[in-house]
Amino acid sequence: MVATSATSSFFPLPSSPLDPTAKTNKATNFSGLTPTPNSARMKVKPNAQAPPKINGKRVGLPGSVEILKPDNETSQPAPRTFINQLPDWSMLLAAITTVFLAAEKQWMMLDWKPRRSDVIMDPFGLGRIVQDGLVYRQNFSIRSYEIGADRSASIETVMNHLQETALNHVKTAGLLGDGFGSTPEMVKKNLIWVVTRMQVVVDKYPTWGDVVEVDTWVSQSGKNGMRRDWLVRDGNTGEILTRASRLDFIYWFTWPQPPSPSPLPSPYDGASPPLAAPLRYPPPSPPTQSPSLSAIALVKTFEFYTSFFQEVNGSKLVYLDSAATSQKPASVLEALQNYYEFYNSNVHRGIHYLSAKATDEFELARKKVARFINASDSREIVFTRNATEAINLVAYSWGLSNLKPGDEVILTVAEHHSCIVPWQIVSQKTGAVLKFVTLNEDEVPDIDMLREMISEKTKLVAVHHVSNVLASSLPIEEIVVWAHDVGAKVLVDACQSVPHMVVDVQKLNADFLVASSHKMCGPTGIGFLYGKSDLLLAMPPFLGGGEMISDVFLDHSTYAEPPSRFEAGTPAIGEAIALGAACDYLSDIGMPKIHEYEVELAKYLYEKLASVPDVRIYGPRPSESVQRAALCSFNVEGLHPTDLATFLDQQHGVAIRSGHHCAQPLHRYLGVNASARASLYFYNTKEDVDSFIVALADTVSFFNSFK
Repeated sequence: MVATSATSSFFPLPSSPLDPTAKTNKATNFSGLTPTPNSARMKVKPNAQAPPKINGKRVGLPGSVEILKPDNETSQPAPRTFINQLPDWSMLLAAITTVFLAAEKQWMMLDWKPRRSDVIMDPFGLGRIVQDGLVYRQNFSIRSYEIGADRSASIETVMNHLQETALNHVKTAGLLGDGFGSTPEMVKKNLIWVVTRMQVVVDKYPTWGDVVEVDTWVSQSGKNGMRRDWLVRDGNTGEILTRASRLDFIYWFTWPQPPSPSPLPSPYDGASPPLAAPLRYPPPSPPTQSPSLSAIALVKTFEFYTSFFQEVNGSKLVYLDSAATSQKPASVLEALQNYYEFYNSNVHRGIHYLSAKATDEFELARKKVARFINASDSREIVFTRNATEAINLVAYSWGLSNLKPGDEVILTVAEHHSCIVPWQIVSQKTGAVLKFVTLNEDEVPDIDMLREMISEKTKLVAVHHVSNVLASSLPIEEIVVWAHDVGAKVLVDACQSVPHMVVDVQKLNADFLVASSHKMCGPTGIGFLYGKSDLLLAMPPFLGGGEMISDVFLDHSTYAEPPSRFEAGTPAIGEAIALGAACDYLSDIGMPKIHEYEVELAKYLYEKLASVPDVRIYGPRPSESVQRAALCSFNVEGLHPTDLATFLDQQHGVAIRSGHHCAQPLHRYLGVNASARASLYFYNTKEDVDSFIVALADTVSFFNSFK
């Protein structure tokens, strides 16, 4: 049976070095323990005491236990909670239990100073560290207050014993310092162990009166990780009851200057602890960061869930693909979960409490988005499935209604497919002409060419704010002025700018602007269109159905006011609410601060990548007058970008993207079929860049060895 704890994220792990089929009289190997070839027991030092006896039988450590079996094992029903079955005398029982627990805990914690360095026994013989502190054993009796109505222990009981054994392990070894998460030496260096994943497999729950023995040991996992394993057995029969594994990683806390109210940890990338003894040998001091980095590695990173902190292919994950999608902070995931848990209901259609609550939160999210981009009215925000749908909305609703044969739509060769294909379809239907601005010698869309191209025939200019390939930005305010001078409208693809800098739609004065939630710490499946009120009022519906109507008759219908007119059907309610939470999260950090940090990070990435031989980076070189976005699209001479990305992932745990990045026309213009791209966000650090460069150099060296 797979049992879960509310505070643990469960995941598949490799097998433990233990095997339930091995007999206890065979040599064992506990993640770093070396067996004696001719011995029937574990290798121990000469002055080690013999293992204690339990119920008249000598204790032996098993061979290997295959841990974390698939979830399709035959499972027994989870026990009922005993507290739900309490009779009228429950208050008396609760009082007795409280007193007993307090007394037992006090007795257990009287003294845990180690007696010997090789085999350490606790004063009461309840636990021991075997083989120089690497395997620790503790026995427990299942008490009456730990069982449910079916007389078997609950998952909470099992988890409590696992945690207590781990705590006593480090406590007995004299390594429990300032809290369970770190040793005294780690505290001095601002290091902490962070539990990232845990999996527990319960084969059988113990029952009232059973004596269980719990073994626990630690081993190295990846570069700066520790894996802790547990094995729980019946003290009488030796039957395996529970197996568990947990991954911890070391992180380095930096303490920013006020006004930040809380410590912002950033990943630590120092030397690894020795194999099988991470609790005994604290790692060296973390690398020095510049003051600006330590103040902003803004890294509220600790608030991101464990996908950001996981181990990939034996290495700590270095996530450099935020231009494709960003990681999500806990507050965003909690907002999404809270909607489905506590007020799940459809919006705008009910008068009951849940519907009213959901509607309020949904419309509050719209206001948060409007405030985030400084729209004058929340009714100028239309929720869509993504930015692609937002552009299609403008193309089909405004474009089909306003473009005529001979009218011109101006784009650049650097546009995302979502800003090219819809206008191709509309131009085929209306007879409008698409005109494209090419790049200048700095590999940036030629602004002078764009200005000359705008004429009385121009009806729309549709351009990106920041390029997802070139890392360049366009002067939107100037482009808007040129377009408005001839009566043309401007649509801005802001998917790569809204998450990274201050975007003020009133200051830009663009007519339409689109962005996507999942690139700005929000969930997938939601994006938005900003449109000026007068334009939205004049536009016909994009889709027909519920929500977008005012009245429906058999021969005709009337339509709701914007934004409802463009939000047919049930919207992505939870996703919209979570997008609002993402806006709050980014606003709390401060978009000016994020942009300032990313400009520095972008320059560092470019300079480090440019130092690698045979690397060709696309887009402008950073300078005092040119600020690149925090991404680099590049190629290495003689190597395919997909080969690079694959090797970086499989050998180093570095996540980058390869391909045409939904910009095939741009890649053809550059004379290549594809490129590799490393893209950063505020939760990345210079250490991430360094890890990437080291991994890239190793990858290039590997492929060059075959030439």
